[in-house]
Amino acid sequence: MNKVTFIMPVHKFDDEVKTYMTKAFASVKNLEGTDGCEFVIAGSDESVIATQELYNEAGVGLDLTVVTDSNTDFFTLVNKAVYQCSTPYFS
Repeated sequence: MNKVTFIMPVHKFDDEVKTYMTKAFASVKNLEGTDGCEFVIAGSDESVIATQELYNEAGVGLDLTVVTDSNTDFFTLVNKAVYQCSTPYFS
């Protein structure tokens, strides 16, 4: 598998988002050949903290980068997350 960065933009964190994030983390955890892949979580401080806790509980084991900036809009945060990628591809 080519090395990829998984970008998780989290605008708000609620029970529905928690359900989808749990499934996403479980899916990535079961992938083979993810050595060198990474996760980038982008969003508000509160949503990023909740997502980061869920990520740690899932035990995905990939490098994790957090992107937050209260002085910018959500779409700019996603662009900042793309710039944090250290792999040739992102999703």
